Amino acid sequence: MCVRARSVLAGIALVLFAAPANHLHAAAKNAKPAAVSEKKPKKVKATRKKNGKMATLPARPPADLPEVTEAASVWQGCLDSSGVPGLAAKLAIEETQLGSLLTDLDVLPQRQSEPQSECVPYMAATGGEGGAASATFQRTEPAAGQPPAVAIHKNADGVVATPGACDCPETSRRVLTIPARDMNEPPQQVLSSIPPNIRWQLDTLVPRMIAKLAQGNDWYTARVVLERDVVPNSDDRGGGSEDDASPPPEHLESIEILESLSGTRLDGAWWVERPAGPGVLIGMDGVVYERILWQSPVKYRYQSRGVGPRTRTIRQAVSGGKQGTGEKNVKGKLRSLPVGGYHLGVDMSAAKGTDVHAIGDATVAFAGWRGGFGKLIILDHGRGYQTYYAHLSVIPRGMKSGVAVSRGQIIGLVGSTGHSTAPHLHFEARKNGIYFDPFDDSREPEFWLLSADDQERLAMRLLAPAAAHGRGSAVAQYPDGGIIVP
Repeated sequence: MCVRARSVLAGIALVLFAAPANHLHAAAKNAKPAAVSEKKPKKVKATRKKNGKMATLPARPPADLPEVTEAASVWQGCLDSSGVPGLAAKLAIEETQLGSLLTDLDVLPQRQSEPQSECVPYMAATGGEGGAASATFQRTEPAAGQPPAVAIHKNADGVVATPGACDCPETSRRVLTIPARDMNEPPQQVLSSIPPNIRWQLDTLVPRMIAKLAQGNDWYTARVVLERDVVPNSDDRGGGSEDDASPPPEHLESIEILESLSGTRLDGAWWVERPAGPGVLIGMDGVVYERILWQSPVKYRYQSRGVGPRTRTIRQAVSGGKQGTGEKNVKGKLRSLPVGGYHLGVDMSAAKGTDVHAIGDATVAFAGWRGGFGKLIILDHGRGYQTYYAHLSVIPRGMKSGVAVSRGQIIGLVGSTGHSTAPHLHFEARKNGIYFDPFDDSREPEFWLLSADDQERLAMRLLAPAAAHGRGSAVAQYPDGGIIVP
């Protein structure tokens, strides 16, 4: 039997080996794949642990913003012949060239020996777009046919002089003088008349301006000028006609910190309106205060995270018991997975329900729920610049795409919606969809830089009220540098 069985098996083997190759291919083609091959390949994660350390994703390139090469500055003065060297040095113009221009334009006497009845008020600015610098002079007694003001501009092409001009819209002004000690007190009659969005700007900037000074609040006074565009058929107060139920809103024209006793201006910031495009708040130290407003969308306790590389931990629920132990699925267990990446915003920790403010005039580009952002508002500030406000708990009902908002307006409340572990505001600033860090002092948006026309427009606004005997935010400055507010 054993011999016979072996012979049968041998015959079967010979038949198999003798089978044509095409029969084997057909069999392989018709055969079903093994169950193991049906599994999808595992996705390769963007980050892996190497030598026990987390390999983070490469940093994304930030938006291309101009580098700050020269700090901007704005100041007023009163010029006589002895002040030409100092002004020429600040404007980076040759002293002889500036002196010749001023005498040819009849701003200064033709000869230094000639008596000069009084100094010439001027306003100057440096650190503008492309290194622009300018000085605008107000003639005290212009001759027949002479313009009341003349401007000298310096840029890469050279130095030019033009008649002082301003395409500023007609406005009505309201001037408020507020003791600094009252800024943080409960609203009084004067403070309660200030629109809430402007009050936010004052609450943000005035303490910073006073903190740079030596004395306490009792020594200083804040002089605030509010403007409202004058519409046709409006009354002298700029409130609109009787049929106009919605007069143009007021906006902040200037903030000045004065010494209470002498009236000397110690610091100031002025709004520069542009016919097209976003404006900017320019101060005696340039755009320092404009930057502060961009950094203060919410009154936060601390920054929990800023722009830069980050490693976040994702917790996943563990399902199933240990193999071979007989344990059933165990609920409640979590597994922590570190994931590397790049954080494109600034997280500002604040209590739930804290007001969130628009950092600048803008149009709502998006308002609603968006993935990990949760409740999100995107504001479009023009020229490709947008700001993001994420994880909000509440978005006002009227906050919809296309709605115009003013700087300082409340656009939502702090929350913890979306991918968030605690109440905070996730704030982003982007240019053409690419992030930039608003806390990076080495760069600044293009529209923060004043062109020569911007500098002249600002100068004419500051000098024109002086000719109208102290209307608005005008000052009278004397050769010794003291500034007396009328």
